[in-house]
Amino acid sequence: MHAHITCVGIDISKATLDVALYHDDALVATTLTVANDRRGLLALRRWLHKTTADCLLLIGMEATGAYWQPVAASLHASGARVYVLNPRCVKDSARAENQRQKTDRVDAGVIARHLRARHAQLHPWAPPTAAVATLRALLTRWDQLAQDLQREYNRRAEVQEPLVRASFRRMIRVLLQERRTIRAALDQHCTATPELQTAVTAVAAEPGIGRLSAMRLLAFLRTHPFTTARQAAAFVGITPRHKESGTSLKCRARISRVGDAVLRHALYFPAVVARHRHPILRPWADGLIARGKTPKQAVCAVMRRIVHIAFGIVKRVDREQPLLAA
Repeated sequence: MHAHITCVGIDISKATLDVALYHDDALVATTLTVANDRRGLLALRRWLHKTTADCLLLIGMEATGAYWQPVAASLHASGARVYVLNPRCVKDSARAENQRQKTDRVDAGVIARHLRARHAQLHPWAPPTAAVATLRALLTRWDQLAQDLQREYNRRAEVQEPLVRASFRRMIRVLLQERRTIRAALDQHCTATPELQTAVTAVAAEPGIGRLSAMRLLAFLRTHPFTTARQAAAFVGITPRHKESGTSLKCRARISRVGDAVLRHALYFPAVVARHRHPILRPWADGLIARGKTPKQAVCAVMRRIVHIAFGIVKRVDREQPLLAA
């Protein structure tokens, strides 16, 4: 049992890591700036080990961009308890402090104080398995190629010059071929990995959920330590947000849209199909409309149910094959 708690906030940029460290209830932070490279990380780990001996070390950082990932992995490997924080929550903490300054060192202090106040309600971060990390990387590349393709289609529609349109056709052929390659790699990766194949097949068996959507759901559920389906749905941002005050303000409930926007967008069309094809969700959605919900609200409710169903399937697979899910 550790007698003291040390909270560390790290503001991460491409070139540097700005660190603020608070011992227990200290009012003034100890600060450090190191380069964001391998030598800088080693120096940071040595400094933390020397400064926080015999303390429970809690390290917080924001989940912005991709620069935080190697930092979190390195510090987690050193034995520290790492928390990857929602940037919106950290920003709200700065506003609550009436913080007037906006520098990397000030931001590190805000992160550390936010972690000190909220760590009991937060889940420590843990790196995903190698199989899940590869799946997430392939899905991210698939989304990038889809966005590039849509941009090329939009640009081509605005051009009439034959030479330029021929350039668009060549680029579109290259992107389509690359997307087919990534899709084949996704299928091959899941087929060759037992911990993924069983769960993907089980989730994709549900009407309305294709294999690609099942991969997205599995990567999402295997990355975050959700204990209930409601937590997973809230993280996607598809739980209702009520806005009421007294007797004068009573707005129609809307989804919160706070969370994983990529997965939320990817689930819309599967929900449209499931709303009409799923033997359980179709009559349930019809009942919602009969009670006064709009068709769009019914689709959003089906999105939430899809997350619940996928959560239950993945948990069942993990119970049946605990060694594969570990």
